[in-house]
Amino acid sequence: MSESRATVVMIGSKPAQSERRVVVDRRGPVSNETHGPDFAFLANSIPQLVWTSDADGFCDYFNQRWFDYTGTTFEQSAGNGWQYTIHPEDLDAVSHAWKQANRTGQECVVEHRLRHRSGEYRWNLMKAMPMRTTDGAIVRWFGTCTDIQEQKDAASLQQQRTREVAKAKVRSHLAHEINNPLNATMNLLYLAQIFPERAHGFVEAAETEVQKIADITRRILAEK
Repeated sequence: MSESRATVVMIGSKPAQSERRVVVDRRGPVSNETHGPDFAFLANSIPQLVWTSDADGFCDYFNQRWFDYTGTTFEQSAGNGWQYTIHPEDLDAVSHAWKQANRTGQECVVEHRLRHRSGEYRWNLMKAMPMRTTDGAIVRWFGTCTDIQEQKDAASLQQQRTREVAKAKVRSHLAHEINNPLNATMNLLYLAQIFPERAHGFVEAAETEVQKIADITRRILAEK
């Protein structure tokens, strides 16, 4: 799993936090029946994790897939308790990203790591859309989280393969650069043996080729 950090939008800007310490606010509904059975049926019919929050960003609904995925309960997740499922390294970025989204009121589309019930943090794509009144005021947020760990792993594997191909090309190029003066050196030394009267000139030429090899080696070491 990738260890890089991602900018994450955290729904809820009021709780104060320092690193992993989160002040949990579970105000509002104490059940998961905010929207009624029709909405719950629809939310549970799609493969994503579905959640909603009030205008201030405090969550009041999660579909069943959320609980199955995270292993949490509604009481643990409601309000901003769901923040405990976000990777610790993403929490600082979460607050900043949410403030920006809250200012603009635009749709939030972000990637972040979410703790699976197994304890593994898996990459998710979160999308949050604000619901507005006729005068433009935000009254609610509707959001989904989609597990994209397999796509992340595939991208990482492709990047690794790309790097390996690039390294192979570099090695091939260097081998060509070194082999040319190396072969020339061997040929010159051979000629020095069979034409002793001209050995001095052949040896000097061979030394020049050896110097080329030394220059290539120094360049390689300097690039590491």
